[in-house]
Amino acid sequence: MESKWIDLKKEYSNLTLHFIGGIQSRKVKSIFEHCDVVHSVDRIKIIELFSKLEEQQGISRDYFMQLHTGNETQKSGVILDEADKFISNCIRNYK
Repeated sequence: MESKWIDLKKEYSNLTLHFIGGIQSRKVKSIFEHCDVVHSVDRIKIIELFSKLEEQQGISRDYFMQLHTGNETQKSGVILDEADKFISNCIRNYK
């Protein structure tokens, strides 16, 4: 993404890049700088980091929450039973 997207965006300014996948906190800044839409948000820590970048740079992004609908321990995402609490927390604290 970092090596290819910059040139593509220069050539095709109307392109929108969606980040889909697991998000490591150390990669949040790069994802924010290069992507227009972020999928797979599943932790408040990640929301906090994106929120700070939005505030600092005066830019807002669109985010999609990753839900964990199964009982598989190796899967990530917000547990379905905790989704309402997660969403409320995000809306209340990270507009």
